[in-house]
Amino acid sequence: MIDVMQKDYIRIALSKGLSKGVILFNHALRNAINSVLSAMGAWIAALMTGLVFVEFLFGWKGLGNALLNAIDYQDFPVIIGLNLEVSTTFILINWLLKLIMSFLTRLY
Repeated sequence: MIDVMQKDYIRIALSKGLSKGVILFNHALRNAINSVLSAMGAWIAALMTGLVFVEFLFGWKGLGNALLNAIDYQDFPVIIGLNLEVSTTFILINWLLKLIMSFLTRLY
């Protein structure tokens, strides 16, 4: 948000006499929210990827443990199914974030 507030179009809006609230919500937030939501998608992907390692280290039973056991026993249908589930989750999360982005840009 700090980087967006230093752009030329914000200075032009200030020179036109627009209030700070209008500038923040109508101009700055619209452009700043896209990078925040994109970063959230990457953070969620990193969390889901790290889940396998956390489950392995702490001995928790979950999808990561099931995936490692399937790899150990070469159970290919389980490996494919778990990879399909994780990739579908990534796709759904990114799709949801894109919907939120488009909703917020139309809202302001």
